[in-house]
Amino acid sequence: KGLLKNGNADSILQDEDIKESLLKDLTAEEFLTLLYNEGFLEKDVQSTLKEIDFDAAFDLLSQEEKDKLLEGKEKSDLELEDILDLLSAEEILELLNQGGLLTQNDVSLSDILSAISNEDILNTLDAKRLLEVLEKQGLLDGSVKDAMDRLKDEFLKGLSDEDLMKLVASED
Repeated sequence: KGLLKNGNADSILQDEDIKESLLKDLTAEEFLTLLYNEGFLEKDVQSTLKEIDFDAAFDLLSQEEKDKLLEGKEKSDLELEDILDLLSAEEILELLNQGGLLTQNDVSLSDILSAISNEDILNTLDAKRLLEVLEKQGLLDGSVKDAMDRLKDEFLKGLSDEDLMKLVASED
């Protein structure tokens, strides 16, 4: 039995209606990785993060989000990634456009959506995050833990200790 409720990965990969929803489930770093992989960012993700205007990002948050982030902290103690994770894809694109960090000027979310596929989005995720996103979308048959256990049983069972160590140590 497959991991998906409907058992058909092709429907997820080809369903245009799910694309925006998948995009919303990405963390800011995953979204930036997608943009980099698809040629929209001038620089790699870590370099881009260093150039995003922290204050501009903070200003895009609602007062409620600011208050929650600042609970017991000073603004200078906040991490940019925590702020970006609260922003929408459109808001992150706004920051990237303002900072001149994109390969093209005034890239919109619709430009991104038309240039990428669902598979591109899903390929930015590691196995666990992929299962979490599928679960959040209501597409996973069972829990993330159950799916991970099934994957371990199917793909890691029978590997020798030496083969397992090679797999763990591989760079790919």
